[in-house]
Amino acid sequence: AVASVRLPREDSFKILQFTDLHLFNKTEREDDHTFTDIQKQVERQHPDLIVISGDLWHDNDENRSRRARAKLEPLMAKFQTPWTMIWGNHDLSDYYQEAHDHFASMPHSVYRGAVTHGDYRIELTNAAGGRAFDVFFLNSNNEGLGAWQVAAWREMEKAARAELPKAAPAIVFTHVPLKDYETRQTVTNLKGTKFESVGCYKEQGDACAAFLESGRVKAVFCGHNHTNDYVVQAKGIDLIYSRSTGYAGYGGDLLRKGAKLIELNPAKGEYKQKSVFADGTEQIA
Repeated sequence: AVASVRLPREDSFKILQFTDLHLFNKTEREDDHTFTDIQKQVERQHPDLIVISGDLWHDNDENRSRRARAKLEPLMAKFQTPWTMIWGNHDLSDYYQEAHDHFASMPHSVYRGAVTHGDYRIELTNAAGGRAFDVFFLNSNNEGLGAWQVAAWREMEKAARAELPKAAPAIVFTHVPLKDYETRQTVTNLKGTKFESVGCYKEQGDACAAFLESGRVKAVFCGHNHTNDYVVQAKGIDLIYSRSTGYAGYGGDLLRKGAKLIELNPAKGEYKQKSVFADGTEQIA
């Protein structure tokens, strides 16, 4: 399951990541505030790809899965920008295949998880058609990354490598963090803000080990814990908590709501990241 997005520039590709919107968890006021911020962020940052990395809605009381998709679709259509999503532990549905298919069919969507239960890859290609960067998306559902997702990663990684004599650099998005976000912390290794422990659920370190084996993953971006926004290093891979976006989610009293701007440099195989806010301010972990 692969989608391609053409690089508008050889040396820069901007990904704007929103996470933990939690639509319908509180009142319409919070959700409207969230959507207003998203619109301001997109208009300010001009991303080349928008990623919503889980907990788009909050459980499925009162058919929230369908209602959230209906609310999201006109907003994403208006941006006219490639976008995609991954599943979070609160993204519950009575009709998962319907939801997968709907996400894949929305305007400007590059979601490719409809036939793979939410695990897929997007390749960024240059003007000559060559692949410059791979972006992987893994469905951590409500258990964290388990054997299923690690196997899916290995299969996608094998297929991607078979296409190129030299593998392109890569980044990974998941909603639930890896256990290594906790175990690899040292006094000097953590940069940023941490107000809560790592909620990795059943993940026990297998995912990070698999990413390290590839030798090409630059960073992993997650959400889930709303009051964390930090980076730890795992032998060359940056493990990054992204800034929680939704006002209907907890934690706004400790850590202001925002987004993560990820700027890839495909020409050099490098990246930079920072937290950005609707008022134009920013923060580098």
